[in-house]
Amino acid sequence: MNKETTLLKLKTGEKALVKEILGGKNVKEKLNAMGIYPGAEIKKSISPSKGPIIAEILRYKIAIGRGMAEKIIVYENNPDGKS
Repeated sequence: MNKETTLLKLKTGEKALVKEILGGKNVKEKLNAMGIYPGAEIKKSISPSKGPIIAEILRYKIAIGRGMAEKIIVYENNPDGKS
């Protein structure tokens, strides 16, 4: 069984499946427009100690603010990064 966490807490380099997005309609619509929705695969690429994280979704790299990344609930994939 895969463990639930947030995109912010996911380890750098790990892939995950989006479970749900917390927040209101505007947050969900903004993330959906970036390709982030339940069932989508996402990879956390870069996570500096401050500022936005960089994630890969649909082969694109996008910057996501830390507050918004905390609202993205994901299922961690297997330790080897495969679905």
